[in-house]
Amino acid sequence: LHYPPLSALGQIEERAIRATEHEDLALLALVTAITGSGLQLKDNEGTWYDVPTGSEYLVIHMGDMLNICTQGFYRATTHR
Repeated sequence: LHYPPLSALGQIEERAIRATEHEDLALLALVTAITGSGLQLKDNEGTWYDVPTGSEYLVIHMGDMLNICTQGFYRATTHR
């Protein structure tokens, strides 16, 4: 998937949420080359954290299939 910068979409409200919180269906999802801010991860207590950006970062989301395969040992990563 490719998410173009919000600036390419025209006028966007400040603090707009691009995608509501969700988990990915796959086993794992790799996010590389994050060049813009906005991705957030949620911990078990419900606190949201901004993901740092830059070419030196690799973000790995655990998906629903990994949750199922490990019988809940590895939970899917909630993100937005």
